[in-house]
Amino acid sequence: MLLDTGSHALWVASSNSSGCGDRRKKFKSSESDSFVNLNRSKQYRYIKARVEGKTATDIVHLSSLAVNHEILLVEKCVLDKYSSFDGVIGFGSGKQNKNILDEGYADGQLVSSLYAISLSLDSNKKSFFYYNFTLKDFPTAFYL
Repeated sequence: MLLDTGSHALWVASSNSSGCGDRRKKFKSSESDSFVNLNRSKQYRYIKARVEGKTATDIVHLSSLAVNHEILLVEKCVLDKYSSFDGVIGFGSGKQNKNILDEGYADGQLVSSLYAISLSLDSNKKSFFYYNFTLKDFPTAFYL
């Protein structure tokens, strides 16, 4: 999954997607007990990509966090040919849109609104992105 700090969007390729590439893992809604199909059309546009599909909700897990969140099941992709990710998980927020961290904090699953993401796969390199998601008007984001 690609982490997106600029939006709240969470999307994955659906089992009947086209144009998303055969290498991508595909979401099989029939294998989820908590899946609810909202069946609303939606699309996200990026600089060199576009995805479109139908909305749904499901329990989304991130480590020990588990929240019911809206997802986009992508049916059609127009992506850069070099893209190799399976979907996008948005950590950005807005006044009307919550990401999974907002929801986890609101229901008490997270004890702090500050999170950090390692920017390196090398455990010897200490490079992190920190973000405080409760400060909606002036979010605190910095690199170390």
